[in-house]
Amino acid sequence: MSRNKKNGLDNTQRQRISDRVLILTLFVQILILVNQSVGLYTVAAQSMQASIIEPTGETLQVHIQTDTGRLNLVEKLIKGVRDWTSSYFVGGVERTNAETGITISVTGSNVASTAYVDYYIEAVPQSGGAAYRFLEGNNTAITVGGSSLSPTNQTSIENHLTAMGLSTTTSHTIDYYVYVKAEATGAVSGETLTSEITYTKFDTVSYQYGTEVTDTYLVGASSDDGTYASWGWMGSVTANRLGHQGYHYNSCLRWTNIDLDKDQSLSNAYLRLRQSGDVNGVGDIDSLIYGFDEDNTATFTGKPTGRALTTAYTEWDFSSTRYEWKASPDISGVVEEIISRSGWSNGNALGVLLVDDNCASEEYFDFTAYDESGGNEPELVIQYISYESSWYPLPPMSLASLPITLNMVALTALITATVYAYKVNRRKIR
Repeated sequence: MSRNKKNGLDNTQRQRISDRVLILTLFVQILILVNQSVGLYTVAAQSMQASIIEPTGETLQVHIQTDTGRLNLVEKLIKGVRDWTSSYFVGGVERTNAETGITISVTGSNVASTAYVDYYIEAVPQSGGAAYRFLEGNNTAITVGGSSLSPTNQTSIENHLTAMGLSTTTSHTIDYYVYVKAEATGAVSGETLTSEITYTKFDTVSYQYGTEVTDTYLVGASSDDGTYASWGWMGSVTANRLGHQGYHYNSCLRWTNIDLDKDQSLSNAYLRLRQSGDVNGVGDIDSLIYGFDEDNTATFTGKPTGRALTTAYTEWDFSSTRYEWKASPDISGVVEEIISRSGWSNGNALGVLLVDDNCASEEYFDFTAYDESGGNEPELVIQYISYESSWYPLPPMSLASLPITLNMVALTALITATVYAYKVNRRKIR
């Protein structure tokens, strides 16, 4: 057998390398085809159209695209890897909201330039409960052949489930249905043309309860903490103070960008404060923790005279030693009262007031302030049980209606050509 060497490889070695490259290429192409197929299948399931054609030449079409944030196959695989170490993600962002959207387009010929659309999306629990209709519009004007109508809805999963009368402490699976009707006046007949997409299920989403979330917030600015006593205000200090029978030191603390939706139910919330080391700051402290009853707590420039406090409070009686971190009892009730305010929004700031509860001695508790700059700022720790979203592997649509697009045909042809080239190449070697 002859062996022609080139670059140190004979024909057999080069053929083996070529075979492996072809096999790898084929594998990658199959993955691309499968991903493209599932993607097209999903889009097709959530894309619908209705039309009417009159003998007069009048036509009216309505096309919709629904969306629940469903993942394509590659994203689903990445999600599976991430699940080993983290929460559920969509597009790199942790998913804790229920999101739904619909895009409505109307086209036609020989009809009035304005059509009127009735539409809604309805969430129907599989386990029973009230259907929840949202993204609803009646007699909404839309330009024929013009811009699409694209309403969206985003809310916390808890609010989404509550609207259906469902428990917010269990898992649920929800079916989503859509209905759209478009009407326009024929330019020839003067009659009303109607195109209707009947009540149709387009997706199913499961909301899985039971992921514990722990968020820790640090006081982030000099104006976000301070202490006042009977004789005045102490701001921009390296240590805040609480206690002392004679002066009654009280401290204000504020945290920004709180990631809590309105009316979020908490499982725990508490403060963590580090004793600063002042030898006089060791002893038994009796205190109360209130919240500032404000939609978005402002910074502190002095004694918070006139600023409303929450009705809820937590008693905190403790002893301390130097350089020790102290964790308060649960202050969930205080935090929940603030985030239940009508003006509360995710990302707002909230604050608390630590009040001396008639301390029976001259001892006080000094704890590290923001300006100490030692990385020991006062902490607010919030814990809650959150939901994660997941989808059925495929939307509710028959495989027989999977559209064959030019893109899929091209990929199929590419795979066929690769296999053929592989076989021909093998015959030549033999």
